[in-house]
Amino acid sequence: MRTRLAFALAALMIVAAAAPALAQKFDVPAKGMQTFNLKDERGRNQASFSSKAPIEDISGTASGLGGTVSFDPANVPGTIKADITVEVASMKTGIDMRDDHMRGDKWLDAAKFPTITFTLTKLKDAKIQKGTELRGIAVGTFTLHGVPQTVQLPVTLTYMPASEKTKARAAGDLLVVRAKGKVSLTKAGVRSELLGSKVSDEIEFEFNAVGSNAVK
Repeated sequence: MRTRLAFALAALMIVAAAAPALAQKFDVPAKGMQTFNLKDERGRNQASFSSKAPIEDISGTASGLGGTVSFDPANVPGTIKADITVEVASMKTGIDMRDDHMRGDKWLDAAKFPTITFTLTKLKDAKIQKGTELRGIAVGTFTLHGVPQTVQLPVTLTYMPASEKTKARAAGDLLVVRAKGKVSLTKAGVRSELLGSKVSDEIEFEFNAVGSNAVK
């Protein structure tokens, strides 16, 4: 009797341990690795950023967002890869002179470092909700001003199988990517006498993009 009980308890523990891993899949028709292209020629995909410093607050957007996110819907955390890019030249704050300074060699130096990139290392604490939405923490390398920094970004991925509704945006299945985080200008090697007074060292940013697996 005790032997049977021990086997039963062991079986329950194995099932309980395996359940979270088994649950981390999208409930969608697509099979195998899917690659979603985040480039939108209409510029609807954007990154936003903000700086809160003693003298002034600055906020802006960047329309030059691209890159890819790939995964197998049957095992998202175990297969996911992501590379996201933002073109520095597309960053705008609403004031042309300030934008020129921001892209200049004393700040982001767009001529030398034309892109800001994020490369995913792993996805942790991933949880699938409603079968088509995943929330977790994207751990990876954020490269700004040519200097890599390790960041952890709360991220939400929403899978939208192709339908009459989605094709108004793009052909194929769609993936909505939302992420946000913070990055340090000092750690990125940016040096300016205005850093800390007019521009905060810590810059907050967000990605909001829709990718299609039909766009190559």
